[in-house]
Amino acid sequence: MINEIHCNPDDETELVEFVELYNRGGEAADLSGWYFDAGLSYTFPAGTILPADGYLVVTESLDHMYAKWNSGRLPLNPAYVFGPYEGRLDNDGERIALCNAAGDLIDEVEYRIGFTLACQ
Repeated sequence: MINEIHCNPDDETELVEFVELYNRGGEAADLSGWYFDAGLSYTFPAGTILPADGYLVVTESLDHMYAKWNSGRLPLNPAYVFGPYEGRLDNDGERIALCNAAGDLIDEVEYRIGFTLACQ
């Protein structure tokens, strides 16, 4: 599932936008040939495996991503960082869709910037 979207970074010179995927299933998922159909353009290479209860990110620039976040307590594991993707995430929001290799829609998210207060 699409778990996190990082768009509109505080420093616009850093190409650190990313989309994070999370495998909430009990088994590893083979993402070979899966692709983003809306919001950005990226196809996962053959052999891409997302472990059960695991995360991976697709970023606009591998170099910028590593420079910004590959330090400190939680270094980035290169096996779970992919990119670069083509396009740019819209800073005002848009739809992002993830499809499997057969073209079936797996997950989609429509995001927008800001916080929403939910009241019942």
